[in-house]
Amino acid sequence: MALESFPHDALVFLRPRGSGKLLALSSLAHFHGREHLPDYKPLFENLAIDEHVTNKRVFPGQYFVLQFDFSAFDRSQDSNEAEYNLNLMLNRSIKKFYKIYEPYLRMSADYLIQNFIEDDDAVTSLTRCVNVVHNVLTRVKSPEDPLSKVKG
Repeated sequence: MALESFPHDALVFLRPRGSGKLLALSSLAHFHGREHLPDYKPLFENLAIDEHVTNKRVFPGQYFVLQFDFSAFDRSQDSNEAEYNLNLMLNRSIKKFYKIYEPYLRMSADYLIQNFIEDDDAVTSLTRCVNVVHNVLTRVKSPEDPLSKVKG
């Protein structure tokens, strides 16, 4: 089943340690991530996926990719400390997202971080991030706009 045919907006990969999750997710991010589109040829040319791209069955660089890394999260902390550190880790990921996609979001990363990150509530920060992306993409009207082929 092709990734594009999944009926959901998010995918979660749950696999045991050492099973290649990071490599698989990194490959997906480099294929689908808008910021990696200029690197498509050196990374994917002459691989099986390239035939699907050539035949216009799939298209690289159609998504903004927000990555969370839970590997350093210490689950042995008390609940207050764990909640604080989880908020910190999630907000760091959202800040990194703003910095990576600043050229596409049409606002400075500093502005987005200052106005849309809620230090003690990463859920609010994530909701605001999704809304920023949605608002930017719904304003795209011209097929010549660099974001016209971005799906989300």
